[in-house]
Amino acid sequence: MARIIENDQGQWIMLSGLVMAIALVFLVTLMNSAAVTGYHSSSNALEFPKDDIRDLVSQSRDATSQAVHIAHYGRGIGFKAIATIFKINNIIS
Repeated sequence: MARIIENDQGQWIMLSGLVMAIALVFLVTLMNSAAVTGYHSSSNALEFPKDDIRDLVSQSRDATSQAVHIAHYGRGIGFKAIATIFKINNIIS
């Protein structure tokens, strides 16, 4: 019975297993946070110009449809009126 109490090899195995489990949890948490951070930063970078591009396309389509309407139905109106419409909608600087 005295040998069982003095034998501490099992304690070292349990301690090393506990240390390895804690290290594994730390590494998994670190890698997960790095992946989530990379995902959020890349999605923010991709979403930023989309709204500006959509607004520009929308303004261009509106100004073009107005110019086509004037060109088709307003036969007496010339190029200056169409250019004015584009300037009002900030298409031409």
